[in-house]
Amino acid sequence: EALIMGLLVLVLLLHLLGAEGVDLYEDGDDDPCMNHKELDDGHRSVIYEMDSTQHGLCDIALVPAWYRFTAQVGGMMPEECAERFHCGAEVPIWLNGSHPSLNDTVERRVCANFGGPDCCDRHLTIEVKNCYGEFYVYKLVPTPTCSIAYCAGNLYPCPEGKWSPTGLPPCIDAFPLLPYDPIMEGPTVVGHSFEYKCGIRFSHQHPDQVLQFAWTFDGEEDVDIPYVNVTDPVRLSSLDGSKLRGHLGKDVACKVRSIYKGAPFGSQWRHSNKHWAGIKTDPAHLEISENGQLH
Repeated sequence: EALIMGLLVLVLLLHLLGAEGVDLYEDGDDDPCMNHKELDDGHRSVIYEMDSTQHGLCDIALVPAWYRFTAQVGGMMPEECAERFHCGAEVPIWLNGSHPSLNDTVERRVCANFGGPDCCDRHLTIEVKNCYGEFYVYKLVPTPTCSIAYCAGNLYPCPEGKWSPTGLPPCIDAFPLLPYDPIMEGPTVVGHSFEYKCGIRFSHQHPDQVLQFAWTFDGEEDVDIPYVNVTDPVRLSSLDGSKLRGHLGKDVACKVRSIYKGAPFGSQWRHSNKHWAGIKTDPAHLEISENGQLH
């Protein structure tokens, strides 16, 4: 009787596990829908075509793990052939099969298109899971070489060197373009102290642009002097003379770069003229006579 009951329980369990929509992951830490890494480069889109000047994406360094594609271009791998030089890589990888149904996990072949007639010159095997019918996660493995990368999404991203808050058109330059170097002036006496001023000629205005000022001493930053961020229409920053403590006898200079709020990177730094901060005699050598002897 105990044996019969055990068999009935086993049959019931197998039936439940085979039912569509049942999630086999009881521990959230083990569920890839809750515990996964993210890949957010919009250039993985199947319609994005790289040009000859770009360095293609490469997934050779991927750690074998579950991943979700989170860029705004879309989170699904294409189920049809991805053309060469698309998806931001010389050799794109596409999903050779359909995506799983609700909460299912399936094993699928992914194909790398090296230009052969069947669009599947090399292939790898991955797992795919449908998470709540809202998104997919993929158990990816690293590619054997470069430039080979997994495709995801079907919207057109901002091209190389362009940016928008969503990563999709309309796009603007990745950062405001600074046409001139900054100019440092001073020192100027202010009350019982003095200050240097750093300004830059820049006519472009945008509500999201930021100019970032930094000060250097013999070309090195001081970690105790923070960057100063200014927005339109300000084009100026100052350095109080008290900040020179520990920097006398060095060349003081400023540098400026431009950033859009929320953008992943800014422009290169543009550097100003220099000013030596210290005490000098003029002429540099003095002759002092004492008791008829020169010193």
